[in-house]
Amino acid sequence: MDYVVLTAATPEQASNYRALIAARVSAGLYPRAPAFRVYCDPVGGRVGSGGGTLLALHALFRDEAHAQPEPSANDGAEHDSPMAIRRFFASQRVLLIHAGGESRRLPCYVPEGKLFAPLAISSASTFTPVVLDVLLSLYLDYPWRRGETIMASGDVIVTFDTRLLGGGGGDNGGNHGDNNGGGGDGDGVKGACARGDLCGFGTATTLSQGSRHGVFACDASESATASAVLPVLDFLQKASEEELRRKALLPRAQRRDGSDGQGDHGDSGSDGEQCAVDTGIFSMSSEFVSALLAWAISPSEAAGPCALDQVRKAELYCDYYLEIVTACIPGLGVDEYIGRMVNGGSKLSRAHLQSLHAALENLVFRAAYLPATFLHFGSLSEFPAAVAAVQSLKLRPFYELANRDHQAIAPAPSSACASAIPSSTAASAPAPAAASLPPVDAVSAEPSSRLVLNSCGCGCDATGDTRSGGQI
Repeated sequence: MDYVVLTAATPEQASNYRALIAARVSAGLYPRAPAFRVYCDPVGGRVGSGGGTLLALHALFRDEAHAQPEPSANDGAEHDSPMAIRRFFASQRVLLIHAGGESRRLPCYVPEGKLFAPLAISSASTFTPVVLDVLLSLYLDYPWRRGETIMASGDVIVTFDTRLLGGGGGDNGGNHGDNNGGGGDGDGVKGACARGDLCGFGTATTLSQGSRHGVFACDASESATASAVLPVLDFLQKASEEELRRKALLPRAQRRDGSDGQGDHGDSGSDGEQCAVDTGIFSMSSEFVSALLAWAISPSEAAGPCALDQVRKAELYCDYYLEIVTACIPGLGVDEYIGRMVNGGSKLSRAHLQSLHAALENLVFRAAYLPATFLHFGSLSEFPAAVAAVQSLKLRPFYELANRDHQAIAPAPSSACASAIPSSTAASAPAPAAASLPPVDAVSAEPSSRLVLNSCGCGCDATGDTRSGGQI
């Protein structure tokens, strides 16, 4: 993994994120690789998960592409051309975490954001472990392809066995090759890792739960196992249980028996019928990213100014899971696509929808079915149960997993922080090994005047209340 990109809702929140990360890098808790970058949504208003993705990925390209080798004079790649964008992303492994929520349902962590909400688990660090620390454990053990970009949510911890995707896993060992093609097996591992141009990650759940979320309908005839990467036939948004039963029912071999105790995502229900719910994680090849950004930077007579400029002015709202993902469904004609978008409440114009569909319709769309644990930290009612599940599952911060090369851990926590850690977690066994972390550039950031880090570095009240108490 080369970059971890965080999105923020406001410049103030972005400044807080940079300060929190810089403090951890300076203390030796976070390594100097991967490089962290933080970008915020436009001040004028909300732009959606799709708009935030466009802004963040283009900003990363704009800020970092200068470090790449210059193109030859004959390849025709201008600085902001689709070819230049594809060249940059083809050489990178990028984790994009959307963390720009205003935390209105979790107001006690407004300044830090949900991504830096503290977790009551044991640690040898002076910094209280936070959601980001545990979230990164998955992606540092993930079998990355060169040129892969992964998008995830900052208020959810999803865990699964990365070995099910093929290869050895890990950040260093996970670079299985440079092939980003449309889903062949040439990326250096077996077919399970052929994630195509867009790959959603799904896990089995009840039809009742699936009816409230996005669900993958796949060609299950290609696999008879409980984990697989399969061609997507459809992506259904908040469909009825009857529609899910007709279009997206999982074969018995891919269902979960509920014995893992993970609530709705593991409980098969009385009839055993299950579907594959979207976990919010999507993998994108460099071809996908370049096609998406090429659409975003291209003006047209029908649509007017380019979509990226409209997003920057907060004049365009784009939902990644609605407009962008649905555009990749194979065999979905433009008229049916636009009809779905209108019925789904899309705010994009017909001209934008037509051009987006044309840009993405021929890319390979797959879904990875994996037994997974899904922990949501989105609200006050969900937070305690999610933290209890982290303790029960013995999830660990990435910097305390076994067999890591990164050994610089800060001294023991202060008594004030230690008192917040249940004694039952102190002897928790370590989770499976995370990847080694090679050194690169540090994060540079100016601390925010709105958030003060105390001697523990975590924003707790060891030396007094440090939170602003107001909305950022």
